[in-house]
Amino acid sequence: AAATRSFKQLLEISSMEGQRLTALMKARTELYGILAARSGCLGQIEPFCDSSALNENGRLQQLSLSTLSETDCFALFSEDSKAALMVASAATHEASFREAVASMVFAFNKAGTTADICTEFTLNPSAFPLELRATELQLVEGSADLVVGRFADVREMQDTDVVEKSVSLNRATLVFADPFVLALFHAALTERHTIVQVLNALGNEAADSTDTSSGNGLTVTVDLDGSGWLAEVALELRDIDAIKRQMEVPLQIGACTSLMQALKLASVTSKLRVFTGLEIGDTIAGTGP
Repeated sequence: AAATRSFKQLLEISSMEGQRLTALMKARTELYGILAARSGCLGQIEPFCDSSALNENGRLQQLSLSTLSETDCFALFSEDSKAALMVASAATHEASFREAVASMVFAFNKAGTTADICTEFTLNPSAFPLELRATELQLVEGSADLVVGRFADVREMQDTDVVEKSVSLNRATLVFADPFVLALFHAALTERHTIVQVLNALGNEAADSTDTSSGNGLTVTVDLDGSGWLAEVALELRDIDAIKRQMEVPLQIGACTSLMQALKLASVTSKLRVFTGLEIGDTIAGTGP
């Protein structure tokens, strides 16, 4: 009886939290609506995929490993050996990847105007007519930074299943408060690197959705240095990302049928985080050295 009461109370709390987060999501998307001029550019970014980068199953593949994978010797590799090769190859590209992404972050954060960005990355100023900074959309309180982010740790990607399901192990997640700056960064990234694939979950319908499976940003896959080695840069809106991540827990608890099942979700909450950009180590922030 006590367990039943506890479970009912947990469901009530979970429902209230879900309602709170839904209201918060609505308030945030309404703000983006008020700032329509700064968010409308996101829906204009077309999804894209270079068909030459797809394998026979229609999945994106590492271009620089595709030739090797067709050889007889590669077929003799165990799955663990193939995964180890992917990790080792990613590790050799990690330094140049981090330098390339960090230099762009630093350029954005030190820029004074949109014109500075257009000059730095050879963009058409008429396509980006807005001011670079909006006081309503401050990323870090007391800071002029426009973008913060962090890199995935290639050294931690030793699990064979994880490696097999991944197109790239070189990954960066960049977080923005302002959708206009996010779109501007995407344009700069397109100018600076060869783009292999763009997935856009930031169109008007996606941005308004509370479905956590719909994604929360642009996922851009680039040919890092022209050699065919693919790296992934995720461009995310901070607030939408944080709210959707927090909504996962009440949604999953609401679907539980017993207290024990709900308690097993404790591991989920430990994986959620609100990005602050203040972590030490693999974080990218500020204007560089």
